[in-house]
Amino acid sequence: MKKFNKLLASTTLIASLLFMASAYADNGFYIGGSVGNADVSGGTLSSDFKGDDTGYKIFGGFKFTIFAIEGGYVNFGKAESGGDSVETTAFDLFGLVNIGLGPIDLFGKLGVFSWDSDLTNGTSINKDGTDPVYGVGGGLSLGPLSVRAEYEYFDVGGDALDDIQMISLGVVYFF
Repeated sequence: MKKFNKLLASTTLIASLLFMASAYADNGFYIGGSVGNADVSGGTLSSDFKGDDTGYKIFGGFKFTIFAIEGGYVNFGKAESGGDSVETTAFDLFGLVNIGLGPIDLFGKLGVFSWDSDLTNGTSINKDGTDPVYGVGGGLSLGPLSVRAEYEYFDVGGDALDDIQMISLGVVYFF
């Protein structure tokens, strides 16, 4: 019986802490950063260009329980393939829809990004534009901190590239 009471007390404490952690991060201002793999394909250099590199992003936003607005800066690194290379950076703006499941938060995001690419294949070409971006992800709330994993698809539209996909893992801090 003592073991059962200890187990019940421990389970109740853990559930209470997780509930408080998820309630704390329900809304408000946040900042964060993520690191991940950026896959770049196609476009001006060659239609079969496929390269990847480590990318990172810095972002901030405001969460209204179910909805959020978020903006940030993304550096996709320097993708290389067959002697060609692409370095792309972007500023993005998203609308997010969140589904809270206790300390776990699932989200979908839709927005636009303004990008700039330096393409090299013996000569340098600079391209830029504004295109749509989509994404999905999830987070685990740990009080004011949250660990976030996400996938984003940057639809460049074939002007300089065909698309950029990024899978990242990061940390978010809620104020």
